[in-house]
Amino acid sequence: MLELTAVKKQRIQLSDYDYQKDIAHRILLAEASDFDLEVIEEILFSPLRVSYKKIARHMECTEEKLLLLLQKLKEVGLVTFEGDQILIDKESRKHFEFFISRFDPAFRPDFDAIQALLRRVPIHLLPSWYALPRTSNNIFTSILEKYLLTPQIFQRYLAELHFNDPVISRIVKDLFAAPDYTLSARDVMTRYKLSRPHFAEVALLLEFHFIAYLSYRKEEGRWVEFLTPFYEWHNYLRFLKETEPMPLDKKKVMRSHASDFAFVEEMGRLLEALLRQPLPLKGEKAPLTERALQKLLLLQLATEEKGLLYPMEGARQWVEKDLENRALYLYRHPLNLAAMGSNERQIREGEKTIRRAGRGEWMGFDDFCKGVSVALGEGPSVMLRKEGKHYQYARAVQGEEEKNWLKRILFDWLFETGMVAVGTFKGGGSTQDAFLVTPFGRFCFEE
Repeated sequence: MLELTAVKKQRIQLSDYDYQKDIAHRILLAEASDFDLEVIEEILFSPLRVSYKKIARHMECTEEKLLLLLQKLKEVGLVTFEGDQILIDKESRKHFEFFISRFDPAFRPDFDAIQALLRRVPIHLLPSWYALPRTSNNIFTSILEKYLLTPQIFQRYLAELHFNDPVISRIVKDLFAAPDYTLSARDVMTRYKLSRPHFAEVALLLEFHFIAYLSYRKEEGRWVEFLTPFYEWHNYLRFLKETEPMPLDKKKVMRSHASDFAFVEEMGRLLEALLRQPLPLKGEKAPLTERALQKLLLLQLATEEKGLLYPMEGARQWVEKDLENRALYLYRHPLNLAAMGSNERQIREGEKTIRRAGRGEWMGFDDFCKGVSVALGEGPSVMLRKEGKHYQYARAVQGEEEKNWLKRILFDWLFETGMVAVGTFKGGGSTQDAFLVTPFGRFCFEE
């Protein structure tokens, strides 16, 4: 019997309930023909006691053919015989009704389906399986909030999972690397030499861990079994993929500054000059110099007195830092953070967006914004919530105000700290602002 263990005391153990019955039902349906499925549906919509001869007449098949299937259904506990009558087990019927819905083209392995799956498990086990407080008023709401509520929460949960079986780890890796995040069950069984019962057990564990779900679709006249992430996450991954910004031709990008650390270098030059002698505050200055000067005053590395600039305590220590530590000083300084006019949570949300552009290639800012799904400014977070009849990861709507705010994060805050280089792209008859995550930025933000 397989088992998955997650950190933080989560422990899902199939032997806690009658999982073998679930496995038997799954195997039978996975190997079912169209005729088998039609008969099973007929039984599910029949009274709990019905004549199999009546079913045979309705299905226009021989009694012998029908009895072959009914014997299989008897072995998995769906029916028993009493003369020419079959008695349908209530509990087994509920499970077959749930699982056979996966053959419906409109089936969604969504959060509602997750709840239906979890109802197969005695409810007293769920708090132990998912490390929930036993005083929880609503177990399903608690599971949603703890594991699935936002993309960040779910990604952190996936990163923390530990799999005792390395084959399961490889299957999960294959799933999220596959085209459209879909794996054929047959391919998985062949690649990892899994028997049908072994695969069914793996699939059940993946479902209980909210990683992948079994569905079916008709291809060339036969049913094909496949694995996908749960529906809402699958859609979110598709959105990210469809809005992935295309890299720009770097030959057509004009950098605003040659050095990744242009801003802290300019601050350093000004401070070194101030340490030699005071300088007049007024006068003609380049835009970057003016900006660096204002930053020195903000961070109290310099002060103004009677029209002259003087270095403050800590100035010499600052210029002795290397470029990366100067940049980190700016990044961490509370006065610099406060000057952005937003709280720290909002700024960190904006910073998270650059992970999508972390390949060291130039990106157009307008194209990049199309795929931004985090909440910017004061907007609500992106989270799993019910809209109409279905759940979805409702994405934050980005207006001009939010885009301008994000631009400040990238082109001011992260540029000044050497984490982003900025420039202008000219090509295809258009011009747009462009940025690139520097090696220092990739180091700071790598997960």
